Amino acid sequence: MPMDIFFEVMSKLKPLDILHLSRVSKDFRSMLMSKTAKHIWKAARLNIPDFPDCPPDLPEPRYATLVFERYCDGCGVGRASKVDYSLRMSCSVKRGKTLLKRVQYKEVDDQIFQLLPIAEPRCYDDSKHHAWDFYYKPECEKVANRYMVMLSDEGLPRFVEERKAIATLRHTHNEQLLDWECDSKMKSWREGQQAQRNREASIKANLSELASRADTTNLEFYSPKIEAILQHQRQLNIERDFRIKWRARLEKMQLLYKAYLTAVDGSTNKRVLPNFADTIQLPSFAALLVADEPSKDVTQEQFDTAIRIFLIEAESYTMRVKRDLVRILASGSEADQGEEENYDLSILDKPIALFLCCEGSDSSTPLLTASELLEHWQHHATRSWSAAFIKQRHGTGINTLLSALGLPSDSSITTIVDLAESGEAECACGMKCGYNAYYRRLETLLHHIAYYHYGPQSVPCRFKFLDTNKTTKMERDEKSGVGPSKMTPDGTA
Repeated sequence: MPMDIFFEVMSKLKPLDILHLSRVSKDFRSMLMSKTAKHIWKAARLNIPDFPDCPPDLPEPRYATLVFERYCDGCGVGRASKVDYSLRMSCSVKRGKTLLKRVQYKEVDDQIFQLLPIAEPRCYDDSKHHAWDFYYKPECEKVANRYMVMLSDEGLPRFVEERKAIATLRHTHNEQLLDWECDSKMKSWREGQQAQRNREASIKANLSELASRADTTNLEFYSPKIEAILQHQRQLNIERDFRIKWRARLEKMQLLYKAYLTAVDGSTNKRVLPNFADTIQLPSFAALLVADEPSKDVTQEQFDTAIRIFLIEAESYTMRVKRDLVRILASGSEADQGEEENYDLSILDKPIALFLCCEGSDSSTPLLTASELLEHWQHHATRSWSAAFIKQRHGTGINTLLSALGLPSDSSITTIVDLAESGEAECACGMKCGYNAYYRRLETLLHHIAYYHYGPQSVPCRFKFLDTNKTTKMERDEKSGVGPSKMTPDGTA
């Protein structure tokens, strides 16, 4: 083989391959270890992406051995447990036999340690050598002897500068190699993860294809695990095909139901009807979904026929939601109770019946009554009703609000909300409680009470409305001559 072709082949290899090739025979070793083969090593090094350049004080073969092989530099056999690019060595013996600790050599001039590279350096600033740093013992002895000989020599400053430059170079190169090793390991890990995902996807695709073709009578041919996987995959395929098959028809039903909820119709209380996720689970709409071929859209006549039965079925949904809210008010727990339990639904009209919806990422959901909560849940079109997302509004202030509005203590929550939302209110303390972008007016009044009228020493709170003709009961009593002093504690004259 011509030598130019041989060298061209060598340049396509990597440094470790050339190292192995140099040990095949004496001829290869003499050829690849000569200075004329430097371009081969350089070309091989460039075949590795982002690999740091060889430092000028280190031969290419030695550089490749240091990075890609782990033979112990102390004994020459066995696998080295550590490699230190700053010291340019790898070792499998204990640290104490090859390294020395600076603090153990207090009699040695500190200037000498400044001329040495640090083992596993924590920093790359030569001015920050510490007492707990380690150094390579043979190199330290060699540099110390040379330093002591040159103490009276004029070339000492140049020697010191050269050694400091070497130490700095080694520290910098150590950092570059460690960064390259970290990036290479991360890249290799990512490629392995991607290969694993590709293999998993390929296996699933093959199983899916096999499940769609295999006959159930032939499954005994496969192992029990493969048989179970095929059965599971077949069931997943059936569910997927069903969703795809009926998706267009389902979307048409959702559009019709949305139009029904937004249409003006005083004959039905549409505020308490379920959202579409709960609607499709009711028998009438579940039957409507599969009443015809999936390629055919649901007609308005079919929808109108089903809606009459649906309104009757929706009452059970409304009662279920109200029972969940009663349980929350009664015990603060969302745990299910027996259907036969007697629920006092009248508690939902008491002043304590205020709720917060915690579904979704929106943290600015306002306080809601039971009826408002039913209407609010319609906006969660893809989420079936769950009491786990509903919390009771806890805290004081509702009794103070009743007194400030001039309402009796047995007032319904609907009356409180209607009056609180009727317009901008001004407190007797002089502050106005109007529109807020984050809270409804009921919450604004409660926050005002909590911050400015809390405790027995606070000023009594009393609201009057500015931009509406509505007045509180206290204002009406004052106009009729019945002042606060002539009223009984329950609000009657």
